[in-house]
Amino acid sequence: MVDTSKGRNFRSCCDIVFSINMTTVQILSVSDATASLKHAIESNTAFTEIWLEGELSRVTKHKSGHIYFTIKDTDASVRCAFFRNTNGPFRDKVEDNTSVLIFGSFNFYSPRGELQFIVEHLESGEIGPLWAEYERRREKLKLEGLFDLARKRPLPKFPKKIVAITSPTGAVIEDIKTVLRRRWPLASLEIEPVLVQGQNAIKSIVSGLRKANGEISGIADVAILARGGGSIEDLWVFNEEEVVRAVHGSAIPIVSAIGHETDTTLTDMAADLRAPTPSVAAELCVPDQQEIRTIIDSTLGRAGSAMKAEIEERLKWTIQARSSMHKNMPQIDVFAADLEQLHNRIAIASSQRISDLRTLNRSARLQLANLSPQATLERGYSLTSRGGQPIKRLSEVADEDRVSIHWADGTADGIIQKD
Repeated sequence: MVDTSKGRNFRSCCDIVFSINMTTVQILSVSDATASLKHAIESNTAFTEIWLEGELSRVTKHKSGHIYFTIKDTDASVRCAFFRNTNGPFRDKVEDNTSVLIFGSFNFYSPRGELQFIVEHLESGEIGPLWAEYERRREKLKLEGLFDLARKRPLPKFPKKIVAITSPTGAVIEDIKTVLRRRWPLASLEIEPVLVQGQNAIKSIVSGLRKANGEISGIADVAILARGGGSIEDLWVFNEEEVVRAVHGSAIPIVSAIGHETDTTLTDMAADLRAPTPSVAAELCVPDQQEIRTIIDSTLGRAGSAMKAEIEERLKWTIQARSSMHKNMPQIDVFAADLEQLHNRIAIASSQRISDLRTLNRSARLQLANLSPQATLERGYSLTSRGGQPIKRLSEVADEDRVSIHWADGTADGIIQKD
């Protein structure tokens, strides 16, 4: 026989202890517990924007572009996620058994109760001196408040003057011009040529920002600070404190478009808005004239429909009232005449209002058309260019230079002969 009394006694003791402790123990749901843990980890600055050093293992590169792996040392390991929007330049470096340094923040994935590290940057071996200096400056300027989101200003909706602070050579300027001509030709563009690399680039960029703030030709509404892609060394001038502080201290909003989308400089962090390319920066600075025209046309259509509906409703009410009151009020004809006159006045007034709105719309369209380059040529002007670049002054050409002259109806070549 099996003695079950001990088992019964043990269960009874457990039930008594559990019932006593129930008055003091806090019981959490799994969701509440994981939510508290997630907040504790992700709100702690000790676990955000840090570097980890170790060896990669269990590397998985998904078709989606995301990369998952484990970073480990002799005593511990952590699962990591390296998403496709940031891992592009580093995919070839992510291999098993590779010693790396990774930068990012810890994240707690509640649905599976897993701790993982979200990677933003990866370096082979020891961290380079430039990245170390970058991190030192970033932390310093962050503590000073230069990157605070609260100080970033919205861009003007309808800018009249835009300044592009960039190198005078390369495709950046033409990209910006093309976008502005297409989207909002009413805005004037002023080019402030600066050095974007080299020994004198800091002074040149700071001076360009100062000029954009009105020191030379009147304050602009917004400025675009742009440069093409390059290595960290090529873009380093945009991590210099003087440049970052000049962007932070600008009186007008600054849109930065530095390097490629995966490059992030300290200037990007201090700017009011960051764009992945100069073309996107130009698009963000101005509205789309086609959208504005659509809004105007839609507003006119709604106004006309509303007025017509109101007129028809008043006329309907007038007819019904006259019919129902005819037997008892001989004076209804007098009242009807008054109402008819009122109806006519409303119709005339609404028609005039619609006509005024259409006239305003035609005037706006005509103004936009008159501002186009083709309209300028139609008025008798011509454009002289050499090698596809416009010639603004006589001093830009020499005797015997071959140029192209553009009129409204065609183009002809010519040779410069100075007096």
